[in-house]
Amino acid sequence: MKNFVTFLFLLGFCACSSSSEEPIFHYKIDGLVNDGTWTIMIYMCADNDLEPYALLDLNEMVKTYTKDRGYEVILLVDRADNSVRGSTNESGAFEENFTDTRLYRMRENAVQRLDGEVWFPEITDSGYYEANMGDPNNLKKFITFSKNNYPSEKYALIFWDHGGGPRSVSSSPDISREICSDFTDDDSLGIGEISDYLTSDESVELMGFDACYMGSVEVAYQFAPQHEGFYAKIMVASADEEWGPGWDYSRIFERLSSIGEGYYTDEANDVIEETPFEIIYDPYTMNAADFASIIVEEYYDSITELNVSGQTLSAYNLNEIYRLKNSLDSYAGEIALNEEEIISNRANFIHYFNYDSPYSQLEYPFFDLYSIIKFISSGLVPDILDVIELIDESVLFSFGGGVSRHENFVNGLSGLSLFFPDGDEFYEIEGETVLSWDNQSWYNPQKLDTGDWYGNLYWCRDNAIASNGLVENWFEILEFWFGGSGVDANNYNF
Repeated sequence: MKNFVTFLFLLGFCACSSSSEEPIFHYKIDGLVNDGTWTIMIYMCADNDLEPYALLDLNEMVKTYTKDRGYEVILLVDRADNSVRGSTNESGAFEENFTDTRLYRMRENAVQRLDGEVWFPEITDSGYYEANMGDPNNLKKFITFSKNNYPSEKYALIFWDHGGGPRSVSSSPDISREICSDFTDDDSLGIGEISDYLTSDESVELMGFDACYMGSVEVAYQFAPQHEGFYAKIMVASADEEWGPGWDYSRIFERLSSIGEGYYTDEANDVIEETPFEIIYDPYTMNAADFASIIVEEYYDSITELNVSGQTLSAYNLNEIYRLKNSLDSYAGEIALNEEEIISNRANFIHYFNYDSPYSQLEYPFFDLYSIIKFISSGLVPDILDVIELIDESVLFSFGGGVSRHENFVNGLSGLSLFFPDGDEFYEIEGETVLSWDNQSWYNPQKLDTGDWYGNLYWCRDNAIASNGLVENWFEILEFWFGGSGVDANNYNF
């Protein structure tokens, strides 16, 4: 979830670039496509209380987008009506107010409204259609439309909206804790739901979440390229809350505006350790990790300029996330036996929520994976050091800080969260006392038969065999600690 605030900024950017005889730095990562054009698909879910920021971000895009630079930007935009708190009747760069769902193509100083044709026939360039952005079929149609009409060698998919990490349920009646909350249809996308409906044909080089809490190891692992079906190779997300304006698209598109061999700017690079200066890439030769570096750097620059605290953003190599899980799971049994020491130190780990809030403890208890593993390696399970090496490989770059919960944040290691509830604590929910772990059934390897909970989290599923009495992954560690009957259950629908 982006953190809603009541003020707006229109952010400008001046790239005082200079050429250099030094070769331009590129990330050398196996499996990434380097040469070729980009199609950037933005799934803009603004049928909620974030709608004013959709207008802000579109204005940023229009301000700095330049045509014929090797990248197209296609948007599916759903806006809110007057019944939604915080909605606006402004036209902005759309040049008209609307409350339905429309397709657009970014042009210089404007956007062009599109017809969905055979791939998304419900949407026309002049009619009205209210799409449910929480319906994965509409996400699939959007990607299929974009790939068929604007084919390229490299694709990016950006989810713009509220986010809640791997959660697929909320006790809040107002805000959904998944990705892409549609207030009109009272729906949103679960992480496991995306995997169920999309296929490998919809896969992308870069997946970005301009939303809160999506920088979790569970989300990253769900879309690793080793899985069958939909995948991404590089992911950009925040482990913590994002402030309302989110990413600075004026800065991002400005960095994509130069064609040629590339340039180093005169601005210091405070995020990426491999180069002292920021880089203006040629989009044609820019790979997904290079693109991710621009997004993370410019978010850092924008929030630093405006003195916004408590922000973090990271880029992840999803191929390495897969290896990270396999290594971590190999220590699951040893970790489980250190229950008292790990749980008693829980408050000292870097965390991405208000630790003193019972609501936050119940809804999104996300802790920094590196912080947890570093503690475990310091004497509890010394051999687990190889997991730290894989965290280093998985987190390409990250930043955080400015608040006490980020104390000891290490750029390039921290910034990847893990779900770690205080499972034995009791909470009041709508007048009923519930045990924390009993209220986390959404954290589940199986697809659940309920409209509110989805499950189907590969992080919880892989490397574990149900009912064999063994602790084999993080999900089973939590069940061993908090489930009462250990992991020797008939199924995972506890």
